[in-house]
Amino acid sequence: MTPLRLTFGATLHPGLLVTVLLPPLLFESALNMRFRLLRENWRPIAIYAVIGTLVSSFFVGYLSVWLLSLPLAAALVFGALISSTDPISVVAVFKQCKVGRRLGILVEGESLFNDGVSVVLYSVLLAMATTGSVTGFEVGARFVSVIAGGAVVGITVGLLASRVTREFDDPPLEITLTCLVAWGAFLIAEQVHASGVIATVVAGLTVDTYGMTTGMSPSTRISVHSFWEFASFLANSLVFLLLGIQETMVNFWGDLPAIFVAFCLVLAGRAVAVYALAPVVGGLPRPWLHIMVWSGLRGALAVALVSSLPEDFPEGRRLVSLTYGVVLFSLLGQGLSMSWVLRRLGLTETADRLREYRLIQCRKTACQAVLTALGEREKAGMPAPVVAEVIDDYRRQLAQLEEETLALNVSRADLFDEQRAEARKLALSTEKSAYREAFRDGLLEEEDLLEQMNRIDHELDQLSHDSDPEQPQPDPQ
Repeated sequence: MTPLRLTFGATLHPGLLVTVLLPPLLFESALNMRFRLLRENWRPIAIYAVIGTLVSSFFVGYLSVWLLSLPLAAALVFGALISSTDPISVVAVFKQCKVGRRLGILVEGESLFNDGVSVVLYSVLLAMATTGSVTGFEVGARFVSVIAGGAVVGITVGLLASRVTREFDDPPLEITLTCLVAWGAFLIAEQVHASGVIATVVAGLTVDTYGMTTGMSPSTRISVHSFWEFASFLANSLVFLLLGIQETMVNFWGDLPAIFVAFCLVLAGRAVAVYALAPVVGGLPRPWLHIMVWSGLRGALAVALVSSLPEDFPEGRRLVSLTYGVVLFSLLGQGLSMSWVLRRLGLTETADRLREYRLIQCRKTACQAVLTALGEREKAGMPAPVVAEVIDDYRRQLAQLEEETLALNVSRADLFDEQRAEARKLALSTEKSAYREAFRDGLLEEEDLLEQMNRIDHELDQLSHDSDPEQPQPDPQ
């Protein structure tokens, strides 16, 4: 595999992107995946991650021959590498808009596993394109064995690491162990000709669901999650920073018409896969399907895969330009418009009502404070007619705010859940401060303090995961 030449004379080996920068992106996503929600929604996630990726890939591949004038081999490889989705920015928008856990888990879970399917398909099709001696049966057998082998390696590495982490409680050491898991699972799987992507994802899920719950204290879990959040951000930034300076980008603007066609083709392939499989999946409201189409952004994995193409691959330089362009169009077009699309589809309605409700409550509190202050000034000798006029004005405002509260029609369940979570957070934070104060006064031993801190951190961690309200079910029509 020949290194890619950079404009300032340095070289960047494509193995750096796939082997060094890809595992942290995958491992962090797996660690943050809520396994219970993943298990409850495994069917739509599996269908879209496997069948949907194959449909989208071959749809884009075969139509690229006609619309982009690519050779069939290069077109199929392009369809495979561009079929992986990257929802990092989308998930952030989901959290900001409080879209809900189930829709979020569908988008993020599908992306997590379609990365592995995309990489395996890319590897198989690239082998066919370069050797030309692979049969259809061999393609299917290779596809299944690579995915199954990666899963076995991931589970094995994850279980071994989970068992080791039970023997000590040292955040820096356990962070180092998770690093060994992330890169170790990837490298071991690649050595045995299995999928490193699948291995890393499965290892991350195993550590999250088993290792962290049985072998890590709550404070260590917080440290591990914080480290991997930063590592993922750094890796994602480096992918675009390093590849953005390649000299192949010189032809980017010259290929702009073809890039726009490729972007439309990729978006159409995503739509075909989502809508065609909807009857098989069943139970997903129509607005959710629209969001699943629009949230299919392309990102770091597609860029990393296209950079690993052999230098003499037919139309290789053009594929790099097309991939960069599609990723750019995807991030700017779909990513920046996601919050607007969510609002247009009514998927943030509950969050908007709660926000407006809180604003009205704050205004009511302010009005009450004004009325109290005016009453005190009246007692102090302020002219009664002046005070009465202002008091009447604020009482009218209060009455209007009461009407607006009723008009919002915020359900009692929504308000109760939110207020209960806030009250619980306040109680736990206050309890934590009291224990620290007792330790400073010499009333509590350090061992007992750590025990109470770990318990409270665990409860706060669970509360932060459970307080995300469930997305209200839109009308399927």
